Order: sequence, then C-alpha cells, then structure tokens
Amino acid sequence: MARRSALAKGLGPLVALLLGVVGRCVSIGARPRVSLYMTESSSVLDLSWSKGPENLRQSLLKAGVELSVAASGQPRLAGLDAYLIPPTHGSASYAEAENMEAVANYISSGGLVVLTLNGLHQANDADFVSRALGYTGKWKVCDVISSGSKSLYLSAQASGLFRASSLDFPASLEVADTVTRTSWCAHEDVDSFIVPIYTSEGDESQVAAQLFGKAGTPGAVVVLGYDWKAGPQAQWNALLNKLIADFAAGAFVVPASGNADENATADGNFASVLDSASDVADAAAEVVRRFLQTAGAAGVYPSPAATPSPSPSPSPSPSPSPSTNTSSPSPSTTDSPPPHAPRPPRPPRPPPPSPLPPTPPPATPSPPTKPSPPMPPNPPPNLNPRPPPSPTPPAPPPQPPSPPPPSPFPPSPPPLPPGIAKVVDDYTVTYGSDMAASIIGDNPADLKNNASAVAEIVFNIQGAYADKFDVDPDAILVRGFRFLFSDGTILEVLVDTTPAAKKRRMALASLAPEDMLHVYNHAEVAAKFGADSGMSGLVHETRTSVTEDEIMEMLDASAAIPAALARRMAEVDTRRFLQATDYVLEVLVTVISFQEVPLPPSPPPRPPYAPGTVLPPSPPPTPPSPPPRPPRPPPINVQKIAAELGADFINNGFPPPSPPPPSPPALNLPFINVDNATGTGTVGTKRAVVWRDDSDYTSLLTPGSPLYLIDPAKPACPAKCAGCDKAWKAGTNNVLTLPIFFKEPTQVSKIYIKQIRNSGVVKVQLLKWMGAPSTGQVTGNVLGKTVYNVTKDTSKCQSVLVVRVGPKKSGINLPVPAGGSQAKLPTKLAAKALGGILITMQRPADAGLNYGPFVEYVRFKGRVLYPKDASKYAYAAAKKKKL
Repeated sequence: MARRSALAKGLGPLVALLLGVVGRCVSIGARPRVSLYMTESSSVLDLSWSKGPENLRQSLLKAGVELSVAASGQPRLAGLDAYLIPPTHGSASYAEAENMEAVANYISSGGLVVLTLNGLHQANDADFVSRALGYTGKWKVCDVISSGSKSLYLSAQASGLFRASSLDFPASLEVADTVTRTSWCAHEDVDSFIVPIYTSEGDESQVAAQLFGKAGTPGAVVVLGYDWKAGPQAQWNALLNKLIADFAAGAFVVPASGNADENATADGNFASVLDSASDVADAAAEVVRRFLQTAGAAGVYPSPAATPSPSPSPSPSPSPSPSTNTSSPSPSTTDSPPPHAPRPPRPPRPPPPSPLPPTPPPATPSPPTKPSPPMPPNPPPNLNPRPPPSPTPPAPPPQPPSPPPPSPFPPSPPPLPPGIAKVVDDYTVTYGSDMAASIIGDNPADLKNNASAVAEIVFNIQGAYADKFDVDPDAILVRGFRFLFSDGTILEVLVDTTPAAKKRRMALASLAPEDMLHVYNHAEVAAKFGADSGMSGLVHETRTSVTEDEIMEMLDASAAIPAALARRMAEVDTRRFLQATDYVLEVLVTVISFQEVPLPPSPPPRPPYAPGTVLPPSPPPTPPSPPPRPPRPPPINVQKIAAELGADFINNGFPPPSPPPPSPPALNLPFINVDNATGTGTVGTKRAVVWRDDSDYTSLLTPGSPLYLIDPAKPACPAKCAGCDKAWKAGTNNVLTLPIFFKEPTQVSKIYIKQIRNSGVVKVQLLKWMGAPSTGQVTGNVLGKTVYNVTKDTSKCQSVLVVRVGPKKSGINLPVPAGGSQAKLPTKLAAKALGGILITMQRPADAGLNYGPFVEYVRFKGRVLYPKDASKYAYAAAKKKKL
C-alpha cells in the first residue's frame, strides 16, 4: 500500500511513494546512489558459493535505487549514499584486500556502509567495523551466538536513531534459515555508539541487526544478520530501504557521545548477577544481596571449594557433598514478564594467590613463581667427588642497575587528607509552571534538536547554583528535566552521567533502598536560595564518595549533556506541552564538592604485657648538653691602642662587601591556566596573519573587522540585538570562515562565542600546533577535529555559545614536564596542542549588506604551554578551582 512521505508534502511535484510490502521506492527526482561490492578477483568473495550477492542485487534494483556494481575492486565512495558489502566467503578479508582508509573517510563524511553476515568470519567483520570507525582499544564482546528460530522484533533503542522519516521500521523481521545472530557488541572506545536494531523475542542479548557509530561521526556501519542466500525477504528488504533512504535524506541523528553504559550485557559477570537479583522474589533478593556483600559481584554462588594446598602425599580432592550444590533461588509464581533466556555458565573464580614473605626487590622484575612441592630428603654424600676446577679470574664488579624508565602514565594525584573526601550529591529542584518558563523558555518544544538553546539553559543553571553550593560552575551537572502535569502524566528528559563504578554501588544499594537524605521545607529553601528564587521544592537524594577517575568520567559525559538533552527532547511527544500548561518542572542536578567526613577511628591502646614478657632494652640515655659558651670579651679600646703604639690615629673601617651573587635565571613556567582569554592572531586584509603585538595592529582596526576578536581590552558592545562596530561582521566580502590563531601552543577545554545579531555559527574546528606560530594555513594536516557541527544556528542574539572540548580530546589533564619547549613538545602534548580554531558561519543567500552575523567576542578556557612571558596572560589568569 502506497503512502506519501513527509518529505514529499513540501516538494510539490516531487512525490515519493513506497510501493509493495518490500518497501519498493520510486521517487520523482534524485534517487539514492548505492554501490554493491561484487569483486571476485580480490579473493574476498566467492560468487559461486552463494546466490546471496545476486539476490541482494535484484532486491536493490527492485527498490528503485541508482545502483552501481563494483566488479573490479572497491569503487570510488565519494558521492554515494550507501555502500553494501555482501557476506565474504573468500580466502581474504575485506580489510586486508581493500582500502580501509577510504572507507573510514567515507563514513566520517556521513556515508552508510551495510555489511551482511554469514556467521563464518566474525573476527574479520569485527575488525572491519573497528577500523572503519576508528575505534581505539579492543572489543569487550562481539560474538556470533546462533542461527536460532526465535522471532525478531524491533528494539526500543532503534526509535532514536533517525529524525522524522516517511519510512517506518518494520515491526518484525522474517526468521530465515540463514539469519545469523550476534551479541550486543561493546567496545573499549568510550566514543563508540552501538545500538541493536532488531533482537530476539525476550532476549536483547541476541541481535540480528546492529548499528555501529561513533560520537560526532555523521556516518555509520550497519551489520545485518541476513545474507539473502534464501532469496529476497519482504521485511528485510523494507529495513534495507529505510536505512538507505534515511541516510540519503540526512535523517540520521549524529551521536553526541558514546553509549557503552547503556549496554547491560557488556559487563557480563556483574550484569548477570544484577539481572538475576532483579527477577527474584523478596526473600531470594535478600540472599543475593548478602552474597554480593560477602563474596563480591564477580564470584559464583555457591563459592567453589578451596584449592587444596600441596602436600608430600597428594590425595584426590574430596567430592562436594550434596548440601553444597545448592541451586539458585527460583522466581516466585506471581505474574511477571517472561524470564530472560539463561546466560551461559561462568567459569569459577580462581582462588587468590597465597601470600609470599616479603623479599628485597630484585634488580630486574621476574614473574611470580608457583609454590613448589616439599623438597625430597637430602641425597647421600658423594663418595667420589670431582677434583675442584681450576681457579678462574675474579669477575668484574657488577654494574649498578639502571634506573627504571619513566612511567608513560601521569602520576596519580596525592591522596586527600583524613577527614576530607570528594563527593557527588544528587538533587531534585522543583519549580512551578510560572517559574519554569523563565528556566527553559515559554515553549519547551523549541528545545527539540536545539543543542545551543539547551547549552544556554545549562550554562545559566550552573552559574545560578554555583554560588549557592559554593563550588565552581563546572562542578554543577544538569542531568535532565522532569515535567509533572496536573493530570498525573510525567514526561522525563534525562541523560546518564553516572560513572560505571557508581552505577554498581547504586545497583547493589537498590536491593535494600534507603530514604532520601533530606527534603528541604520552604523556610530552608528560602534561606539557601533566597525568597525570590521561585523554587518550590528541593530534595537531596543521594551522596556518594567518588574517585578522581570517576570525576573525569562524569565531566567527559557532561560535555555532551546539551546535545543529548536536545536529542531527547526531540524524542518526546511535545503535544503534551501544547495541550496543558499547568505543570511542575523538576531539574535534576548533580553537585561535585569536597566535604568533611568522619575521621578514621584511632588505633586501640596497646594491651598490657603478659607477666614474664621480656621487653627489648631501653635506648641509651641522651648525652648531656654542652657547657655554656664563655661571655664575649669586652670591646676593643681603639684610643688606648693608639696611645701605646704612638700613633696619631687608627683608621677604623671594614673591607668593602662582596658583590651580590648573580641572580638565577628566571624559570619558565611549564604552563599557565587561562579563562576568558582571547586569541592572539587572525587574518588581515593585506597579510595572512595579524598578531596582537604587531606594531601596526591598532592602525589596522576598522569597523566590523575580525581583528577586534583578539583584543581583550576592546570596549563592550551595547547589550541589545543590533550590529556593533567593535564586533566582527561576518559575510563582509563573502568571508564566512575565520581562523583565530594562538601564538603559543594552547590546550582548550571551552570556547565561548558571543553573537549579538543574527546568530550563524554552524561549525568549529581545531587547528593543530605545528611547532611554530601559524603562517595562516587552515587546510591539510593543520586542520584537526570538529568539536561543534550543526545544520543551523538557532541560538538567540546576545547569547553565548559554549563549545566544550572534553578532557580526552583537549588533553587538558596531561602532565606538563618541566624544562620543555614550544618548539619540541612531548609527544602526548604535541598531539593535543592547538595553534588556533576555525569558525564557520552561515548566512542566508538573500541576506542584506547589514545582516552580519555579528560576533562580539571569541574567548577560551584552557592552558598555554611553556609561555615565554606569563604576564601577557595576567588579564585571563584562571582562578584556582574549589573542585
């Protein structure tokens, strides 16, 4: 049955129709451009082994796409909307035979690669995915499970992959004989974004179709478990058509961050324990909770028998008694959802190694040795000993051991003093609908896919709450919004910033939940936030001690909060906001701070010695103090000496003082932290780069010039949505890209861009430090990662766009060794040091001469490496954090 797509409604005569149960698409206008790999000469495919590739080609032709067949090697991928690779049956893997760098570039530019499986070369397929997406690290889990017969249904996670589309996902897929199911894959790369699209009925760990992406990457790899060997299947064809059409239309939602925390099967041991604990009845849950507290989350229940220690006469281990083979508690017979499929049994946990007596450290480390069996009795003496060997010259004295190489990892931070701990407090702050509009705007629906607007809300909340909680604004994390309507409906827009380790503690605590820490009354809220704050409620939910690594994990996640919240708002049915205005807004906030905690208990007093105990001898007595010094002699009478010598006078003086030692040379600081710092150079009208300390800099300033962006002392523009001579007027002479350069290597954690009229920032890219100040180059190997990329800037005038660069991308937490130089940075710092940024603006084609956009300032937070003159950054020296 044909139906009109949402896109076709606005295209007039360009009407897209979906025909037939296979979703055959015939469009008036440009068709999706698809290429199918069918090359036998590379030894990747064996087309005589299976008809799957040919059946796949026929399905694509019937779908109406613009198909090209790559019969002589990997095709030119630029310009394609999708690239399909059938199951590989040959002797070589695709990654070995073809150009994977071209595949990775194609995906990073927004392309779709569809890989179909046959279950024979899973390791090659996993390697292809990791190399195509540039994953770093290893696969945690990604295995072929089975070719089972369970029904395949659309997963809940698939609904957020694409924006509004005229094509719907099929509700289910056919279970053909050649469908391969894999695990829900998980990778060590924190930016990996892996979503199961179709899973087996009742078991999300068996996946038949899976999307692999990466944070900030507009393209993806989709792995399908059907190989088309058994011929075309209507729903599998419909799924393939939707993927191709949605990527061709740009409907794929680019992930802002990785989603490894969403995969409950990634940490198999712990997840299986929690799944079992959540399914059992109350009595059984108590058993599991006690077991977790005593045996550890990664153990087995019951615990395995201890390994017997070696003995001179080993004997077989005793068999476990029937009482030890206690079966796991079974769920109660009350109504409950169908249980998950049983997980494969885990191997028993190995016993801990026996403690060894302390030994002096050896010159070179050696692996620990296994405990040896008892020595046999001494042999009888040798009655016919050999003559002693002739003496050999003495060996030279051993060389002192060389010092160990420095560790490649940064040193651990010093431990906190007793009584002080770094904690995370979770709060829920409540506002009525009258105040909610001042927090999130008059229409919450405006926040859909508007990361800039959400970033401004988060920025304002951080600033307002930082003073009240006496922390730095960066220590305030906004985890989401909750709307409670008068009819009882609740809408939640949440993101997860909880560290993995804290999740485990919370999961264990949920088996025996406790009450909230504190519910503030109106008087307490007014005392903390002020009577005019508009806050109607405050609940302190939890407090958890965290480590430095967990803090960094949370801050990494917080950098993606605006984009994640904007994406979640797009998934919420916003008709609720249009139908009812009487609601309560809850803002979920996390505060990171130092807090006093109880001191550890003092050690107990030493018990009295038992009678007859021989004590060690007392230390020798302290030697007596030296005798006092004799009194100083009386002063010399110079006149008396002159009379006795018959001298007329004695010249009483002192030798000239020694010249002061030369002052030591000034030590260069390894780095200096800055906040609200400007760049130091940008493009000029007559030369490639103009630096702020150039002698003619002031004479080059003209109204609307970008040179104002590198002047920290320039006058501020009026606080109104209007043009300003002291701001950069983008679009002049059709210039819409502008580099801001640093004259010294800089690491950036935040970028602040204030626009005062007709906002238009759509992309921000990093420019690498190449060992010296820039000469104006912004292309080629100088161009670094993209840290901000939207199709349209919807932020308001007079707002500040905050682009956060996480610790991993910025390297802001890497150690900076003393004695380095800007020309030869340490390897890890050199990979993260920047020579500037590149800003791309957007301007309508029919905009007038005075449209702009107008940018008042571009400022940075981060640190300058090995500054030559730290006083130049005194205006932006960052204050010491409380966090």
